[in-house]
Amino acid sequence: MDKTNSDSEDVKKWYADADRLKNNFTIIGYPSYLFLNSDGELLYRAVGAMSATDFINLIDKAKNPVNQYVLLYKKYQNGKRDPEFIKQLAIKADQNGRKAEARKIAQDYIVSLSPAQMLTKENAWFIALFTKSADDRGFAFLRDNAKRIADLESSLTEQDTKNRLIAILYDSKISPMIGKGQDGNTDVIAVANVVRAYGTIGDSALFQRIPLHIYREHIEPYATSKNGKPDWELINSNVNRFGKLGQI
Repeated sequence: MDKTNSDSEDVKKWYADADRLKNNFTIIGYPSYLFLNSDGELLYRAVGAMSATDFINLIDKAKNPVNQYVLLYKKYQNGKRDPEFIKQLAIKADQNGRKAEARKIAQDYIVSLSPAQMLTKENAWFIALFTKSADDRGFAFLRDNAKRIADLESSLTEQDTKNRLIAILYDSKISPMIGKGQDGNTDVIAVANVVRAYGTIGDSALFQRIPLHIYREHIEPYATSKNGKPDWELINSNVNRFGKLGQI
């Protein structure tokens, strides 16, 4: 929420409530409009300033059961799995800040697609949006079809897809291994062995993201470790050791 040093004590009394609403409903922009049922469940949300007419239309839209996420999610829980239904439900879950639910529902949709169905402009965008792990089906699809996807949608360039995959690989595979070696540092060799299984994307992720960790853990600590001066013997040893990473 917006806080200023000039807020009155009456305003400050609402800080805790406002923060609780922000966290509970994943508020990411202001103004946000939340429509709840009598149980406090979020039915619909919208973000952004609007005219009185648009707000009245928004209320009508929020009242329509077709647009109410809680009701739609209950249908999903009861077994409704029509492809178009779960696709739209994943989008609604994401819009309502239900990120974990959105990801699970999205994976249900993605795994239902044939290879030909995946290669449509709309589905390529959907897969790019909801692929969050290197273990997701969408990861291999994006990696192996980057050029064909770029031909379908010019805004999803090959480089954009590559950058997206590197970030996913780092978040899902490399980051959990940072600082988890036996010595409390990153086991760079173990990381390399894991990410190399993902081909050239793995190589790119390794050489873009790991050098900083090597520097922080294996070089920087020795910059002043010898009576305030660099321990060049250890620094050079580590440089030589990790300089051979490309040969692993």
